[in-house]
Amino acid sequence: MGLIPPLHIINLELQIGRDPIYHLSWEAVEISQQLYNKVVSAIINDSRGYCIEDRTLWCFPDFASWRAAIEDKIRKDPTYKLLTWGVQNDIIGIPLGSEKWIVRDWNVLNYTVKKVDSILYPLTDFFRSLQHCTPDCCAISAYSFYHEDIVEKADRYSSLELMGKLDSAITDLDNLDPHVEAVKIEMMNCHLMKSELVDLLNHIISVLSNRESVGLEIDSQKVGPT
Repeated sequence: MGLIPPLHIINLELQIGRDPIYHLSWEAVEISQQLYNKVVSAIINDSRGYCIEDRTLWCFPDFASWRAAIEDKIRKDPTYKLLTWGVQNDIIGIPLGSEKWIVRDWNVLNYTVKKVDSILYPLTDFFRSLQHCTPDCCAISAYSFYHEDIVEKADRYSSLELMGKLDSAITDLDNLDPHVEAVKIEMMNCHLMKSELVDLLNHIISVLSNRESVGLEIDSQKVGPT
């Protein structure tokens, strides 16, 4: 997340001597204040602003509570610090551009879920063109929904035809059983709230609509007065 843990939390983790998630173990060690200061300075200087020190969060006794406080702070103010692509996707939601996101409900599995790949099937090729990684490992963060990426990839398609497919998908989602509040998308290896998916499709339509209107304006300028 780009924040330096305080020394007492680092040493607490190092003294535990094991990591149950990655099944690692090590001899308990302790970092000195001098070494800590040196390493922290090097990390911050080389991070291009993505890694910072926030001493207001140093009051927490352990890593879990410290991390939870960071996540809460970022969700309340996403502009609090520069965020990597992964952090944006993991903590806030789906990045749409500079300081613009679809904020996700992380309790999505607590709702009635329906698989909707059949609804999105006509858009499969377009969505695949937006991949910069594989959904098998990165889920929906494997896709870029930034304006410039949508415009670039949409050049392979008819904008009007693509917008028609997006509109049809939104209509099909709206016509699902009212009890269905969340959706499973195997193509993207993720679960979203239905409203989040609709917002995403509407975002793409908005980008394509602006692109189309700009194109028409340029064409009319080329024609000139008669």
